[in-house]
Amino acid sequence: MSDLIIMAAPNGARRTKRDHPGLPTTPEEIATTALGCRQAGAGALHIHIRDENEGHSLSVEAYRTA
Repeated sequence: MSDLIIMAAPNGARRTKRDHPGLPTTPEEIATTALGCRQAGAGALHIHIRDENEGHSLSVEAYRTA
């Protein structure tokens, strides 16, 4: 049995869709990306929720949605 856990970090805190159009920034996009990461074998996810201007957000509700 392995103790290996793969963590995915799909979006970072500073980049926006201007940097890469495929970057998941909305809670819905992050949730879809999280599912893909899980299906690929990730056991944990490190995400950054964004506000309406793609800035870093600490919104509890947005994290719950994602």
